[in-house]
Amino acid sequence: MGRLPQFSVEEKVRIASSVISGQMTIPEAAHRNKTSTSSVYKWRAQLLKSGESGLSGDASRRRPNQKFMTKREMDVLRRVLERAEK
Repeated sequence: MGRLPQFSVEEKVRIASSVISGQMTIPEAAHRNKTSTSSVYKWRAQLLKSGESGLSGDASRRRPNQKFMTKREMDVLRRVLERAEK
């Protein structure tokens, strides 16, 4: 099996958001975007836990006790949750 494509932060947010909002299941999102279900599970968890920065790889550079999100991350998460409530 070949190496899976790398996704930008924006693509990961879009994919994870579609799962969080209930637009599609994790297996559907993985299939449609040609990635593994484990990646989609991971992106969803990272987005919910740390916002966009959790998907950028920058989260590992944060200090362990730093638990806040940027305004942009909060806005993204707020939009995802609003869509999920509809």
